[in-house]
Amino acid sequence: MRKTGPPKYQNKKGFKNVYHDTSKQTAKIVNTEVSGVCKRCKDVIDWKIKYKKYKPLTQPRTWQALFVLFLVSHQMFFI
Repeated sequence: MRKTGPPKYQNKKGFKNVYHDTSKQTAKIVNTEVSGVCKRCKDVIDWKIKYKKYKPLTQPRTWQALFVLFLVSHQMFFI
């Protein structure tokens, strides 16, 4: 038998990232400005920050720069 109709209970308030957690790290993460990434990556990071799923990197990633160099080097072969 399938459920029909609206949910029995509905949230009255939205999720708040800093409602119970008042640590300095959470405040720092919430106030971080995301830049230097594509729109899709920015949306994903913003979602993770909003719903407390974001974990800061211990070391900065360099895959984007390596990927750009890879594309540039391969285009040189096609010219």
